[in-house]
Amino acid sequence: MAITPGVAFIVQQVFKVGLLSVLLGITLQALSNRGVLKSTLPTWLVVSGCQAVKLGARLAHIVRGKAIGNVDILSIMQRFWETGYIADGLVDYVAGSDPVANVRILLSDMIFTAWPEHVKLILATDFFSWDMWKFHRSMTRPFFTRDRISDFHLFDCHVSTVFTLIKERMRNGHAIDFQDLMSRFTLDSTSEFLFSHCVHSLTTGIPYPHNASYVPSKAATPQSNCANKFAATFLETQEIISSHECYG
Repeated sequence: MAITPGVAFIVQQVFKVGLLSVLLGITLQALSNRGVLKSTLPTWLVVSGCQAVKLGARLAHIVRGKAIGNVDILSIMQRFWETGYIADGLVDYVAGSDPVANVRILLSDMIFTAWPEHVKLILATDFFSWDMWKFHRSMTRPFFTRDRISDFHLFDCHVSTVFTLIKERMRNGHAIDFQDLMSRFTLDSTSEFLFSHCVHSLTTGIPYPHNASYVPSKAATPQSNCANKFAATFLETQEIISSHECYG
């Protein structure tokens, strides 16, 4: 079926007007970010702004960097991710009177909040309004029934192993990587509690500090190799997932 000249003309004009509108919006926003223009695009032009008005809410204030798309802020986030700690470089944006900020990385909303009530709403009182959180809660709820919560002997066994490792390492006068120790404890406890199969990452021992003068050799077994490999892979997976917040 051939397209009539009238329909073709309308499609061409709509495309031209739409393209010009997008280019104009990007140009105005870029000029605003650079400080050339003192005003931003009207809120009513943005769909999220209309939704906020309907809900009786207001949009989070937008953090404006020195480069288009806040690429400079993205670079800062990446640097702190590689050399610092979580939320380094972002605390200043929510440290003032407004605890919510929209960083807008590459023209895409990225909202940070330091308000405890927001965290409470998402994790406890209103989690059904958050689709992904509701999905994960529905998956894990069967594992946290009353009879499963009373299964404290599973955790007590792993806690005893942790204390044994700490006492042994302290007697030798070496420092302990507490983050690694807690990661192994969490991995063993969670795997046994949720899947009835322990990874046994604690039984493989904890690492010695880099400046230790003597590190006793320990015979590797298939089980210890598997446990160490699983723990390392699990940690790497967490790092990759977390890095997506910065790198996209």
